[in-house]
Amino acid sequence: MDCSRNRYRSFVSMIFSGKGKNNTLIHGGRTLNSFYFQSEIAKRMGSNYIRCCSAESGNGVYEGRLTQYISEQQSLPKDKKYYICGISEMVVETRDILINKGIPYENITAEIYF
Repeated sequence: MDCSRNRYRSFVSMIFSGKGKNNTLIHGGRTLNSFYFQSEIAKRMGSNYIRCCSAESGNGVYEGRLTQYISEQQSLPKDKKYYICGISEMVVETRDILINKGIPYENITAEIYF
């Protein structure tokens, strides 16, 4: 398993352990082949698994960046916890979007992996 796949182990483990139940995963990637474990995740999460692809289009995939998808949402639950994991620029941009949409800072956890 290559290094980039290792980054996904934490949320894949959470989903497989049942902690993904009643949660939504918004998964961003540049290309369609960057959505590791997508079949397994989709089986467990169904419509609560949203893939956002910035460079390619595909069936059932939002065409655009994850930050664009979140920006377009009319409302987001303010009482939910939000976990952001990725490169620093995306994490900061996503956090700022969530805060501007009224999500309390204390409901946002971030992990930067490079």
